[in-house]
Amino acid sequence: MNGVPEPELRAGLLRRCEIEQDARFAYIRAEERGEKPDWVPADVIDKDNLAFLIEVIERHGWLGSDLVGEDGASACWLIVQHAPSEYQDRWLPLMEQAVADGLAKPSELVYLQDRVNMRHNRRQTHGSQSWGVEGKAGLWPVTDPANLNARRAEVGLFPLEDDVIADAWTADQLRAQGRQLAQDDADA
Repeated sequence: MNGVPEPELRAGLLRRCEIEQDARFAYIRAEERGEKPDWVPADVIDKDNLAFLIEVIERHGWLGSDLVGEDGASACWLIVQHAPSEYQDRWLPLMEQAVADGLAKPSELVYLQDRVNMRHNRRQTHGSQSWGVEGKAGLWPVTDPANLNARRAEVGLFPLEDDVIADAWTADQLRAQGRQLAQDDADA
């Protein structure tokens, strides 16, 4: 790709992203066949990707489109989605600044923001994260569910069906599963 200042870094990100996605989809396909697949390959890949990201983000900052192209920036974001929460917390402000500078996609940023909120037991704002336990899966609680699809549209995400929004986990349901929202306000 011409015009990308770091073509080798871009190629490495794309390769890493492809490898980690292949491992995750292989796991899902095996589960769908009724097999009990081993998650270890994905864990090994994630650890290797984390070591890689720590070094390159330390050196370059967020890997935005100005450095690795739009597809490289998306690959960076996708790999960060599977990093430990302390790194997601650390890198979220970097991605927020990249979005403000037009170097990363707002639609990808909200996935990371929602994931960080869920990991900290806070409501998500864009409804990108689901959670499942004991046979129930549903949308992690959302701030202001009545305006969720408007917020999603603002960043280019497709709308969620009303029943998906209505079936989101409630604070009471989470408490029954041993999780407590950080701001345990009334369900809206």
